[in-house]
Amino acid sequence: MQEPIPLRGIIIEVRKLFREYGYEGTSMRNLARRVGLRSQSLYTRLCLIRSTDI
Repeated sequence: MQEPIPLRGIIIEVRKLFREYGYEGTSMRNLARRVGLRSQSLYTRLCLIRSTDI
């Protein structure tokens, strides 16, 4: 089983996408591709991270 990408890695990649394409040009699909996940898996991962922050 593949180790989940850490939140820090996701943040680094989304910042790169924002610099390249801007906020409006960045999508969850692009981010998921960059971090090696499917879009739904990325949403699930972010929800899990968020729920453990509370």
